[in-house]
Amino acid sequence: MFRSFLAAVLFAVALSRVLPAQQPSVGASRLAEALTNSPVQAALAAVDASESRAVQTLIALGSIVSPSGHEQERAKWVAERMRAIGL
Repeated sequence: MFRSFLAAVLFAVALSRVLPAQQPSVGASRLAEALTNSPVQAALAAVDASESRAVQTLIALGSIVSPSGHEQERAKWVAERMRAIGL
């Protein structure tokens, strides 16, 4: 999922370089440069590796019934998870 987003961003950056009427923005250039950085690539790989766990966490969180004004159970679950990881 994240890789698809990243591919779209990179495509937009590449496209902006071939269109004569549009110059790549400073932000796009910096992003493209950052994506070639080894630590950034390692961080993206770590994000990709944790995607399944993140999806399962979001499913668990979304499964807790919490109508507006009654989010205590969901908040309790989040607080427990945060304590479990040392936050």
